[in-house]
Amino acid sequence: FFFSSRRRHTRFRNVTGVQTCALPISDDYTVLIAEDDKALCKLYMRTFSSWKLPIKLITVNNGMEAMVLVERIRPSLLILDLGMPRMNGFEMIKLIRSKTEYNHIDIVVITGLEKRDIDKKGGVPPAVTIFPKPVPWQQVKGFVQAALSRRELAGQ
Repeated sequence: FFFSSRRRHTRFRNVTGVQTCALPISDDYTVLIAEDDKALCKLYMRTFSSWKLPIKLITVNNGMEAMVLVERIRPSLLILDLGMPRMNGFEMIKLIRSKTEYNHIDIVVITGLEKRDIDKKGGVPPAVTIFPKPVPWQQVKGFVQAALSRRELAGQ
């Protein structure tokens, strides 16, 4: 499905489970969200759109789709759930961090798992930011804003 609104300058697109939302002043800062809860994906889309940040937002419903897009678009930020079908977040992080061409990707995990449960399943690298569910929207927004500021300071 495709939705376009001149008044709001927001575009939505859903093709085989992939949803995108681009605000009018995107500077190629792409956020990829991998979350199997479709209602939460829609909430991500609505919330990020309301922030009016210069980003392109893409959501997918499983880890395998996310990995395909990581290879194709090389997002700036990956936000993911650890418990997803087809490829879980642990596997995704391990694969992404094993390839130097993905070193630029910031990774944020938003999960309902406790730290001890994450550690039992192998943990995540120290450079991965973990937020608990329910989604702490202000912290996520702050993370994205800080990343955009770092990018601007670096002249990218």
